[in-house]
Amino acid sequence: MVKVAVRKRHPDPARLSLFIVAFLVGFLVVTQLRGQLASPAPGRSTLEDARLLSDLIEANNRLRTEIAKAQQELAALRGNSSTDVDTLVSELNRLKAINGLLEVSGPGVEVELLGNPEPFEMVDLVNELRNAGAEAIAIGNPQTTLRLVYRSSIGGGRGWLVVDGTLLAGPYYLRAIGAPETLLRTLERRGGLIALLRYTHPDWVITVRPADRLTLPVYPNQITFKYARAADR
Repeated sequence: MVKVAVRKRHPDPARLSLFIVAFLVGFLVVTQLRGQLASPAPGRSTLEDARLLSDLIEANNRLRTEIAKAQQELAALRGNSSTDVDTLVSELNRLKAINGLLEVSGPGVEVELLGNPEPFEMVDLVNELRNAGAEAIAIGNPQTTLRLVYRSSIGGGRGWLVVDGTLLAGPYYLRAIGAPETLLRTLERRGGLIALLRYTHPDWVITVRPADRLTLPVYPNQITFKYARAADR
């Protein structure tokens, strides 16, 4: 699991300050009115006292309503902010995983090939896995594992491969993350690519096995764009 540190968004200082000032003003008004009720001015009637008390209660209720409304708005802002950040982080991690910028793990299949394949035969195997729904693929041997991305290249010759500039010798492995049953069924189907390779190269040993958990490394090369830019909308 990839952990991303996210800075929490604090409430708007201006709104918070305004809220505090309004609360203090209301509190002072209430305190003053209560003082006036406790020490009635000479000659003030009971009716005036009752009206003053009514105004005080009404003002207090309005203040409570405003406070509750402000608290609800603040809670909504905090909730929306958290949801937006989580969504952005999730989408960013998804794009990073697609482009090989994050180490990924999950169930899938492993294909072991003991033979001397041509580069195009390995490319066909990779495409077979992609067409079967593999979400991430790596190629390698017992010493080296290389992540494959959309711009990866496989070259070389029979018995030696060059993957994104790295020389690989056999035996070869392909590791793919995806639904193990689907990947296994696609690769081992009658008349499929692996069946054809076994028939064409009877001396090869090709083994396909499901895996509960595979871990594929980060793509080792830097992806740069010289000409492509984000399109203006």
